[in-house]
Amino acid sequence: MPPIHLWHRLPACALTLAACLGLSTPVMAQDKTGLERTGDALQVILPAMAGVCAIRQQRTANFVAGLATTELVTQGLKAATRDSRIGRRPNGHDRGFPSGHTSMAFYGATSLARDCWRDSPVAGALAFGAATLVGVSRVKADQHTVGQVLAGALVGYLAHGVTMDLSGDNVAIGYHMEF
Repeated sequence: MPPIHLWHRLPACALTLAACLGLSTPVMAQDKTGLERTGDALQVILPAMAGVCAIRQQRTANFVAGLATTELVTQGLKAATRDSRIGRRPNGHDRGFPSGHTSMAFYGATSLARDCWRDSPVAGALAFGAATLVGVSRVKADQHTVGQVLAGALVGYLAHGVTMDLSGDNVAIGYHMEF
């Protein structure tokens, strides 16, 4: 499959992103700010876009392995730190460590930047900028501390290195990360 060049796909990407944001806004709570609603939408949109790309590039197993790792590590850390100081959210609730919105957004952004838009640093930067916006929205909404958001970003980024090979008779799970 030829590489996906963002400049040729920019209008379609922008239209898709705008449509997703527009469709997601009415179903979200009305007491949320625009920034918080945008963060809620982007934490779904970024991994969804990366998932479509993974399917097109026939990397579905690796994408699903990383996505599952992101969720399992995030939820495991939330359960382990539930009542601790690090798990306490600014609004007083528990299970704040790490930020799940941010971990999913950064997993999607990392997948987009490293696999889908590898030949376009600008597109990768935009993906990471959108993921960063998710983290900012969580801090501004008093849902997470900066540390909880940074931990979520790290979980999502590092989960991209999980690989799964389904060829042959066995399932092989590994880890590979390029820096």
